[in-house]
Amino acid sequence: MRTPTDVRTSKFLSLVRRHDPARVGITLDAGGWVAVPVLLDALAAHPARYLTVITES
Repeated sequence: MRTPTDVRTSKFLSLVRRHDPARVGITLDAGGWVAVPVLLDALAAHPARYLTVITES
């Protein structure tokens, strides 16, 4: 069952990947992809708000 935290995390990752990758300091390649380690490193460099994404991944 999806928890409210799961939903927030999913929506945030969708926002970053689809609409605003610069929010966490990443750049997508020409195909719209970013390596998972690059994404996780970018999230780790930002406020604790993103900690759930990193620790639950």
